[in-house]
Amino acid sequence: MRRGTVAAALVALALSVAACSNMSGDLAQRVAEWSSGASLSANDAQIVADIKAVAVGIKQGELAPTRTACAAFVIDAGTAQGELPTPDTQLTNALNDAYTDFAEGAQDCSLATSFSSADFARYRSKLAAGEARLATAERLLKSLGDG
Repeated sequence: MRRGTVAAALVALALSVAACSNMSGDLAQRVAEWSSGASLSANDAQIVADIKAVAVGIKQGELAPTRTACAAFVIDAGTAQGELPTPDTQLTNALNDAYTDFAEGAQDCSLATSFSSADFARYRSKLAAGEARLATAERLLKSLGDG
């Protein structure tokens, strides 16, 4: 199954689960409740730590520890994605897209045979896309009163 198909299936599943949510209050209250229960801050802090760990490996020019950091990054992005959906469809989509980019890019990084490989170039591209999408999600959170 292609990555895009998997991501689309995850979003569809996440949105269907959202309909069964038992959170109460207005949207801002539901998002705050979800954010706390889903450990959003902790998960996103782990992703930031993973990005830094990969950057250290790159700076040191050490491929093996960089690939190891990328393998952990794949897992952590998946963990964060597993906390979706949020009570807000736009926020769910933005976070899902960011986490998917991170996981796919980190997977490419973990397979890279050199820092100049096509896999590593895809990692850099997916990382940039994921960071932009995470920034969009953070703006949405802030607009919903949870940022």
